[in-house]
Amino acid sequence: MPPFDVAVRLCVAAKARLDWLATGEGDVFVDQVPLGGFPDSQVLRHDELRMALELAGETLAGRVLPPEKHAQLVMLIYELLQEGLPEAKILHFAHRAAT
Repeated sequence: MPPFDVAVRLCVAAKARLDWLATGEGDVFVDQVPLGGFPDSQVLRHDELRMALELAGETLAGRVLPPEKHAQLVMLIYELLQEGLPEAKILHFAHRAAT
């Protein structure tokens, strides 16, 4: 397994899910939708999404990413928030992923 920051960059570049890389479970790709639609257990957490958007803005500090890359960055931050990582650590990995 590569170092975490390398794994994050690989996942962002490949549009792969970080939790899949870590556990081998679930869908491989971020945009992969199960045949029956989204499972009920995958509820969007508005507070975490808002925080992910704020942290992405802080990470970019005025820089502009193409919409697809920006969405990937927000999704990465959202997933890291769901995993319970501290904001400082998330910002560290987000800065590396956004370069």
